[in-house]
Amino acid sequence: MVVLSHSSVEILPEWGVGLFPDSTGGLLVRRLKPPPSTNVLDVGPHVLTTRLRRLYDKVDSLGINPPDEYVQPRWNEQHFEQDLSDFGSVTLPSHSYDLIVCCGVVEHIPSLPREWMGFFGRMMRPDGLLVIETPNGAALKNRLMMLAGVQPYHCKERPENGDKGHIREWTKREILEAARDSGLRLVRYLCVNDIVHPGLAGRIYRWVQAVLPAGLRDDMYFVFGRADLP
Repeated sequence: MVVLSHSSVEILPEWGVGLFPDSTGGLLVRRLKPPPSTNVLDVGPHVLTTRLRRLYDKVDSLGINPPDEYVQPRWNEQHFEQDLSDFGSVTLPSHSYDLIVCCGVVEHIPSLPREWMGFFGRMMRPDGLLVIETPNGAALKNRLMMLAGVQPYHCKERPENGDKGHIREWTKREILEAARDSGLRLVRYLCVNDIVHPGLAGRIYRWVQAVLPAGLRDDMYFVFGRADLP
């Protein structure tokens, strides 16, 4: 079993220019230093999977298998084909993974936080870690758009890849409550502006956000461990 030191986790969002077409945040764990033999599950495989495979010898994936050849499983890896809209139907061996990474996924599925948090909790080994990145449902931009009568979620279907857009963006409180109910505890949290808004309006927006509470920023990063461990 790989032992991961929860006390040494530092969150670091990586700017995704060139690798993430939608400017999604990249892998965010630094100074964790898990060994290459760490057993990893990447939920919702996409370009981030290639980053994980630079760090780890074996990265399994869960979700709808993307057509891109460069994120296909390597010889020693498994891809579990599963519609993530129903985590209750996912059947994987419990307590199988040291590290579960779920970035840019939960906002695209209709499942409730207690459903996917419960699943992640069952999949984690006792000393494992769960990394989640998702947009902040309480971000300043969402509040401003709602005031203007505009739907803030990106509910725009992309038929070429089956993406239905952001079905729901969650708040920190909702995710923490679901984690607690699933036997998980927060190890680290960070709320940042991971997407650069262009133009003069974007510069004004970034300046305003810089002087407002961090909880109004655009993107949330969580690292969870099991609550039954110190």
